Amino acid sequence: MMKLRSGDVIFVPAARRRGLAVVLNNTDGKPMVFAQDRTTFRLKPDFFRDPPQAVTRIQLPRSGSARSAGFRRDLAARLVALDIHPPKPQPRVIASKDEARVAALEAKAQEHPCQACPEREKHERWGLRASRLEEQIRGVERRVRSRTETLARQFDRVLAVLQALEYVRDFQLLPKGQVLARIYGEGDILVSEAVGDLLFDGLSAPEAAALVSTVVYESRDRVPRSQEMPTSETAKRYRRLIGLWDRIRKVEDAHQVELCRELEAGFAQSVFHWAEGKPLEDVLAESQMAPGDFVRNCKLLVDLLKQIEDVAPQPASELMREARQAVNRGVVAYTGV
Repeated sequence: MMKLRSGDVIFVPAARRRGLAVVLNNTDGKPMVFAQDRTTFRLKPDFFRDPPQAVTRIQLPRSGSARSAGFRRDLAARLVALDIHPPKPQPRVIASKDEARVAALEAKAQEHPCQACPEREKHERWGLRASRLEEQIRGVERRVRSRTETLARQFDRVLAVLQALEYVRDFQLLPKGQVLARIYGEGDILVSEAVGDLLFDGLSAPEAAALVSTVVYESRDRVPRSQEMPTSETAKRYRRLIGLWDRIRKVEDAHQVELCRELEAGFAQSVFHWAEGKPLEDVLAESQMAPGDFVRNCKLLVDLLKQIEDVAPQPASELMREARQAVNRGVVAYTGV
């Protein structure tokens, strides 16, 4: 590189700088060159596999500098007019199959007609950008397709469960489906099955509130609360409710979907005593529950009791109205949702 002089034309084999270039000046073995795409850059040793050799010489324009548009235009025209083939690389021993493949690809790239294009580097940049954008588009399409297919599969599985439990047939609602359509929540299928099984008939209002609470309550405590029901009758009905839940879960498992979460009786005794009319202080002291958590669970319970009241036949509908009124009193009725 120290031997290169101004006007020497060399072939730069580096991938991003590949092509003919003319030496403008050489300071301390670091030649500044002008390429066919009208860019200037300083040569680096890692641009070359073999020592750079001048393939010819051209006369640099007598006036102007590389900063001048006229100088660059004139010099680029002289480079493009040259009919010079890249020098053949010196033979060397190939140490591995990978190096042999690299050498073959480099030789093939040097012979490509695009190497003579004065705007090759610009085209390479736009081509790389286009390739990246195409890959991003393919990635977005894959994510959209994956989510769409996932939703479709989930819909088919839920529909299969509803068909197996006789809520729909041929995309038409059956009588049980009319009830289910008016119940909202994670336990909607379980509540619909319980209404159809007359599970709530014959209970008192506090007992009905305690039994329904097992569907909506979800403990936030580190230590699980007692799962005992407040009366023997509610314990009996709770076992029947668990039996319904088991039957639904088997159908869900058969279709690889989970719609009903597990039952939890940790709030049953507290809401039973509250519905009986006990003061809030006594209920909280007995349950060790924070007032905010107690009110929040009561609000959830009141909402579900109202839904059951609207869809259940008599006498269950009247029972749910009484249970809702028994729970929705005092601080529960006063606070907003």
